[in-house]
Amino acid sequence: LAIFEDPVLDAKAVERLKGFPAMITPSQWCHDVLAGHGIESTVIHQGFDGSLWHPAPKRRSDDRFMIFCGGKLEYRKGQDIMVEAFKRFLKTPEGKDALLVTQWVNQWPQTMEGVWAKGYVRGVPNQTIHGWDMEGWTAANGVPEGSHVDLGMCSNAEAANAIRECDVAVFPSRAEGATNMVLTECMALGLPCIVAQNTGQRDVPRGTIVPLERQGPVDGPCRLYRGFDGWGESDPDEIVEQLKVIRNCPPEIKQKERDMVPIGRVASEAMQSWTWQATVHQWREALGV
Repeated sequence: LAIFEDPVLDAKAVERLKGFPAMITPSQWCHDVLAGHGIESTVIHQGFDGSLWHPAPKRRSDDRFMIFCGGKLEYRKGQDIMVEAFKRFLKTPEGKDALLVTQWVNQWPQTMEGVWAKGYVRGVPNQTIHGWDMEGWTAANGVPEGSHVDLGMCSNAEAANAIRECDVAVFPSRAEGATNMVLTECMALGLPCIVAQNTGQRDVPRGTIVPLERQGPVDGPCRLYRGFDGWGESDPDEIVEQLKVIRNCPPEIKQKERDMVPIGRVASEAMQSWTWQATVHQWREALGV
């Protein structure tokens, strides 16, 4: 199973990969990179646990607009883009009471390298006895106090229950070797998801997400990667535009759609064929077992 974001493969890697009798890739982008080196593979998308990630009525009573952004804090995930977009959104009438909900915990701090490269943020979060101080980091980068909460380290079940309370999810990743498991989990919850159209995330059916079409070139600098072909740089203003559209969805429509923006319902239904129970059959067919 080959999952990668760096499209640069050296000769030794290519030789090693060609020695396998079968190769699975989690996205068309990874498949195409390998195909460029003469390596055949079968695309099978990652699944999710459908017993945890599914729609359910929201438990909160307030009407604050909650925006989720998940994934370990690193340059390729684009959290710096999210911080910039969120600050801009707060200045709009639709965003005056917005709350950014994140789960950015990163157990490999060396991969935070370069998160500041675009200039939207400075430095990385401080590490405390309680974990990474994500809220302190965003505050130091201009996010008002009380406008951001990070879920920290928690179980998959706890994460699902917390994220389900949100109104929308944003995935501004510069690169995803797979389809982004957090993205498909949020889709399964019924959240409308705003998604950067690059690399692995392009495999998610377009009619089930809100696409970020303005994808500029990525040229680093980030010492973790040797190349950025196929990556995409999302525009914070396009994220703001789409957040405003979702915020302005009439309440009567959300009530009719069981507290979901219509595209969230479509996403949830589409993801029923992406559970691990469904994808395991594709694995068995590909491996002949």
